[in-house]
Amino acid sequence: MPFDGPTGEVGRRCADAAKRALADAGAEVELEVLDAGVGPFGEHVAANARAAAADADVVAYLGDFHSAATEVSLPILEAAGVPHVSFSNTYRGLVGRSFVNVMPNDERQTAGLVEWMAELGVERPFLLDDGEPYGCDMRWLVHRALAERGRAVVGAERLFERTDPPAEVAKADGVFLGSVATPEALETLHKVRALAPDALLFGTDGLLTAGFAREAPDGLCVSSPPVVPGDEDIWPGYAYEAMALVLDALALAGPDRAGLLAHLRSTVDRSSRLGRYGFDEYGQSTLSAIGRWRVDGGQFVRG
Repeated sequence: MPFDGPTGEVGRRCADAAKRALADAGAEVELEVLDAGVGPFGEHVAANARAAAADADVVAYLGDFHSAATEVSLPILEAAGVPHVSFSNTYRGLVGRSFVNVMPNDERQTAGLVEWMAELGVERPFLLDDGEPYGCDMRWLVHRALAERGRAVVGAERLFERTDPPAEVAKADGVFLGSVATPEALETLHKVRALAPDALLFGTDGLLTAGFAREAPDGLCVSSPPVVPGDEDIWPGYAYEAMALVLDALALAGPDRAGLLAHLRSTVDRSSRLGRYGFDEYGQSTLSAIGRWRVDGGQFVRG
């Protein structure tokens, strides 16, 4: 987990959640929490993965918190056959023979977002992205999900370093912005609102930060992975479930890495606080619901 930097606080909450899962299970398992370093490319990620891969007593690895960090740790752990359980990654390119992901990936999230757009009556969507890989992929996935529902868009554009949306946005009744929470994204959304004051605004969980909500236009609709009932944060609930999943698998399959991995990968219709889920052939979660959030008075509230 990251312990410092922008995601340090949530990293510590996730570590605490995994500890609670272990305590609740009363299992005789040692949980070692490692500092990944600061940010998506934490400086300790590779060293942590190599240490776990080389330690015969390690039966499973939970993390890394950031998708970019998991891109580094995943091949190291896979080469050693270490069961690798993600609870916070949404990048759909993360796949491996030893990898399972409790959190549904961006492909499932955007399909749920498009369903939400349809429920709200959006018929003339315009799609924007900030030109960065994450934002571009989110826009592409939303576009594909719209096409699968038989919906056409009135336009789409990559902004790169610009914040001025094209004039055609004025024709839209719904505008999606693929971006993370940056000052440029805020500026873009406010300019969209000025061009199309009645259009609904949409984004994905890359925008879901308290600081962003304080300055975002009211009514902005943001999707996220499903939220544990009663929780006000997303990721600790998934960290708890990932730990519980591993402990349940250990109790049934034992500590042999290959046997434990086979048990994890064969998970179907598991009951959890997140809902019932399993893993597909790529180790991806089958959870299909999404969390829905709206900006109201400078904060994200359940949508």
